[in-house]
Amino acid sequence: MEKKIFINELGGKKAALEKCKQIVLNDMMNESASLMKFWDGIPCNVTVEQHFNNIVEWCKQHLTSYVWSNHRSSKMAYNTSYGFKHACERALKCYVANNWMKMAMICAGLEVRNCNCVDYETGYVEHAPILLSDIITNNQNFIVRVPRKHIDIEKMIADWTYELKYRDGGYNNTIG
Repeated sequence: MEKKIFINELGGKKAALEKCKQIVLNDMMNESASLMKFWDGIPCNVTVEQHFNNIVEWCKQHLTSYVWSNHRSSKMAYNTSYGFKHACERALKCYVANNWMKMAMICAGLEVRNCNCVDYETGYVEHAPILLSDIITNNQNFIVRVPRKHIDIEKMIADWTYELKYRDGGYNNTIG
């Protein structure tokens, strides 16, 4: 059984979100570094920090709808972080993982929700906060929108999370 952690044990939501970002950057440096070296046989000469910043900038430039990405009226070509990661990697000509995309969307100041919060029959998006553990795993997809006001991390992030580690394979990078 996975260990539940209360966010206040990690120093609050902003501190815990920064720890999540560090796990994502560690993933970019370690496990996935070999995937970043080439794109269609052409070398990708970019550092981890540059690549992450490029993903954040791509999000700012391309994810510009105030409507949730799962709605047709958002006019986005894709509707989840997984689709956006594919569009981003084609544009940057360098590999992008789903967890990198989700963290970059948050760092770009966008509002995100887990796809599990969407009623696809009605299009309703429940305003349930996301778990930090869902950011760092690649098997959870997020929807996204530009917030109507500033992003409220306190409302967007849940008060608890599962242990912050990769749950879909790879090395054990744990916080908590």
